[in-house]
Amino acid sequence: MVYTVTANVSAIRRHLTAIILVAIMILVGALAGPRLLLGPQVSVEAVVRQDFVQTVVASGRVETPHRVEVGVQITGAVRLVPVREGDVVAAGATLIEL
Repeated sequence: MVYTVTANVSAIRRHLTAIILVAIMILVGALAGPRLLLGPQVSVEAVVRQDFVQTVVASGRVETPHRVEVGVQITGAVRLVPVREGDVVAAGATLIEL
C-alpha cells in the first residue's frame, strides 16, 4: 500500500475540523449549561423588621367621582339632618327631615 502525502493531509484536515467543532460545542455547553439548568442568578437580601416611613409631596385638586344634587318641590323648615357631607349612606336612608 502506498500512501500519498496529500491524502493524509486531507484526512487530517477533515478530522481536525470535526475535533475543533466538537471542542467548540463542549466549550459552549460548559459555559451555557449551568445557566440553562440552574436558571438565572438573583441577589438575595435578608429580611429585616423595621418601621416603614414614606413621605409623599404632591400638588393637585381633589374631585369626587360622583356628585348628586337633591331638590324638593315642597316648602318647609328642616327639622333634622341625620347625615353629614361625605358620609356613606344606604339606598332608602333618610337624608333630611322637614
